[in-house]
Amino acid sequence: MAMNCLSLLLDRGAAEGQFGYHQQCRDSKLTHLCFANDLLIFCDGSLQSVTNVLRILEQFAEVSGLTVSICLTEPEINNISSTTGLVHAILPIRYLGVPLVTKKLSLANCEPLIQQVKKKIYSWSACSLSFAGRLLLINTVIARISNFWCSTFTIPKKCIKIINSLCGAYLWRGTTEGHHSARVSWDTVTLSKEEGGLGIRDLNYWNKACTLKLLWLFFFRSCSIWVAWFTKTILSDCKSNFWTIKEKQSHSFAIKKLLRVRDLAYPWIKIKIGNGRSARLWTNNWSSFGNIRELLRLPSYSALGITPTSTLHDIHRNGVWLIWAPRSDVQVEIHALLTTITLNTDEDMYEWCPNGSATLVFSTGAIY
Repeated sequence: MAMNCLSLLLDRGAAEGQFGYHQQCRDSKLTHLCFANDLLIFCDGSLQSVTNVLRILEQFAEVSGLTVSICLTEPEINNISSTTGLVHAILPIRYLGVPLVTKKLSLANCEPLIQQVKKKIYSWSACSLSFAGRLLLINTVIARISNFWCSTFTIPKKCIKIINSLCGAYLWRGTTEGHHSARVSWDTVTLSKEEGGLGIRDLNYWNKACTLKLLWLFFFRSCSIWVAWFTKTILSDCKSNFWTIKEKQSHSFAIKKLLRVRDLAYPWIKIKIGNGRSARLWTNNWSSFGNIRELLRLPSYSALGITPTSTLHDIHRNGVWLIWAPRSDVQVEIHALLTTITLNTDEDMYEWCPNGSATLVFSTGAIY
């Protein structure tokens, strides 16, 4: 209840102009994030904004008896620090066991993860385990440690190689000291037991799976804060959607990695046609053919008289599809498919159906 009151105070303060929005949060009107007993407040970094944010926190402290410890960023840092007495912290700092970084995760940033793995392997109890016990330790304790990092970051390949080397040496010899040779290759060990492996999770694939989970959240949890921020900030150009936006140098490393797995996720994220307002003809996966532009092998300058952003609703009038006259067998097949589609008043729905498994259906919401 107390944090709800603080949230209202901060949102009202920004709306009334008491402090400015952070440049990356202006469109989404994001002022703060709360997690457990931690609070991150975003503003434009000016002295006036920081002073007024502190005034809001003082008002909250008078009512609730709770005070907040704050770290600020660089703009006018010396002036703000001398005026307010706040301490300036420098990233990366560790939070919930993982480093907070703004750039690509480096091997040095991953050192705590490597040390955690070594700590488990080097413990006296781990050294006395049998082969089956060592396998269980890798599949449970060490897997959970690495899973937590994988769900937060894209771990560098060199870090994954080091962890695999540590786990391989420990699995076969019970120690990582001295020279060792594996009896079976690590690629075989990470196969499932049905395929002749030991069922150890492959961190490379698991890291990619965690990135795909973010894509799942993006399309099927559109009410979350980060989806709203991503849509407003990254997809601000109405001519682009998630499938067509180009990777930019200004994008963070996390966003670049997200965009680089689009081709892998594209066949799994389909649109169930309703009114056709969210299904773009050329780019969305609304048909059994997949990407229509790639199917027709159209050059970048050609769209057959239909704009690149046109939806199925845009090219449908009074039961007639306003599209090009077919000039090839493939185009005839597309025409035939369109004749089987009837638009209605329902919203388009996203479907998640990897590898032909059971389909999950969600409203398209604000994602376009």
